[in-house]
Amino acid sequence: MAKRIQSIQQKALIGSQVTFTLKTDEKVSGILTEIALDHITLEVGNQRKIIFEDAIFMFDVQDPDNEVEVSNSTETNTEPIDSTPEQITTSDIADTNTELSEPVQDQDNEVEASDLTDANTESSESVPDQIEVSSLQTQIQNQQNLLYSEDEFEKIENPYATYAEGGIVGDAEMFFGREELIQNISQAIRESRTQSKSVIVFGQKRSGKSSILYHLNKALEKDKDLLILDLGNMSTLLDQDAQTSLLHQFLNGILRGLERAIRRKQREGFSPLELAIPGREFYNHPAPLQLFEDTFVKLKDLTDNQTGQEDWRGIRVVLLIDEFQYIYDPIIEGKIPDSFMQNWKALLQANYFSAVLVGQDVMPKFKLRFPNEFGTTQDERVTYLNELDATKLIEDPIRIGGRQGESRYREQATERILELTAGSPFYIQIICNRLVEYMNVKHAGLVTEADVETVKNELIDGVNALGFDKFDNLINSGDTSPDAIPDEDARNVLKTIADNSSKTDLCHRDKIDCETHLPVDTILDDLEKRDVVERRDQSYRIQVGLFKEWLVVNG
Repeated sequence: MAKRIQSIQQKALIGSQVTFTLKTDEKVSGILTEIALDHITLEVGNQRKIIFEDAIFMFDVQDPDNEVEVSNSTETNTEPIDSTPEQITTSDIADTNTELSEPVQDQDNEVEASDLTDANTESSESVPDQIEVSSLQTQIQNQQNLLYSEDEFEKIENPYATYAEGGIVGDAEMFFGREELIQNISQAIRESRTQSKSVIVFGQKRSGKSSILYHLNKALEKDKDLLILDLGNMSTLLDQDAQTSLLHQFLNGILRGLERAIRRKQREGFSPLELAIPGREFYNHPAPLQLFEDTFVKLKDLTDNQTGQEDWRGIRVVLLIDEFQYIYDPIIEGKIPDSFMQNWKALLQANYFSAVLVGQDVMPKFKLRFPNEFGTTQDERVTYLNELDATKLIEDPIRIGGRQGESRYREQATERILELTAGSPFYIQIICNRLVEYMNVKHAGLVTEADVETVKNELIDGVNALGFDKFDNLINSGDTSPDAIPDEDARNVLKTIADNSSKTDLCHRDKIDCETHLPVDTILDDLEKRDVVERRDQSYRIQVGLFKEWLVVNG
């Protein structure tokens, strides 16, 4: 039994007249009829009112001067005696700074509130007897009602702070919803023994692709028969200002990755591998591509299942390359010959290695330019988390008492975050990071929808508002080629949708009339393919609600 309930039980008897002061400074008086583990029940007139212990601030028994402080959080439920209990949460309680002057009645669902008064006014008038719950909800003014007292509140550790600015989510406990994808890719790689496997993972910037590659690497490293060449970001392999051919830079990057991977295996206990890997002489060789292939032919001989070195037998090479789309622009610009993609396909067909290539939303366009070279790839698109996994990312890291504890979220707070983020792990991390900071400042142990609205407003307006750079992933597909959709066009279309969206978040196509360089329908088609907007018949909605509201304010 909670301490607050125990205090009530010690000082009040069943059948006594008791007045409870709620966290909103409102008072409820009646006959005490029940003291349960987490709530008490009062008989008020012909109604039964259930008040949860988190809603109670203080109470008095008969003597109004005998007030006892018992808590600092709010959540009340009421139910008529002759009907199914109807709960009233914190969103049903009026802001204490708001004056209620007009009664609103609902004949089918009347809630008596004659005992609820505005504690912040000097008027002695009582609140009208009949108050519609929905009308009270609209009067919440982003007030934090769920507070603990100073001696009860414990600072909430903020696991979101590390990832709120982006970056790889290396902590498995903060990585949700991609397990099946990683398992499918791992299985495809492991089972492709007679022929190399090529997998392309693509999606919006900041959709979690690099984190997927990180955890995929960890999963594949557990297989002793795989030699993982993690080459990192493609842009780090190419120096467009260097005199050396970009193709040769790329091949040399693979050789350096091979060298590192072999050393790692040897540190794990494998015998030295009698393989000479070209160093500085690679660039000066008259035929670098041939030297590259000769190196991998020798590696295949040394790892052959029948004749290779004993502990290296059956070893297969897997390349992991992030931001692979960076090679697309140099090809378009002629800095890398089109023949590179033909050579790439030949290397895969020679079964020298398998490859997992990660790229942004421009990858489908890359594939269209080279359909034959990419013809046998397994494509995996990364998009928003589903509702279940997104909810876990929102709630699990800060549950009360640990991962198996109670959720801190009340009312529709979680649902509101889902609306604002569409399940994007990047925007969930941003909102939840600010929310934990807000909770610690306010000494709030629980979260209401009003709290989420407060944090959202801070993110879209004011000194701590997000900059446009936090939404460039929704504007830009990663395509920097001359025929790419200009960022200005995408932004103008999205701003028009945001400004003309109705309460249901839909904007009809007829209202999307703005100045663009490319046809509006071309831009809309691209935004839809990239999951930035959702199309319903002839109407569109921006999926990330936070971005929509940010555009309305900051356009």
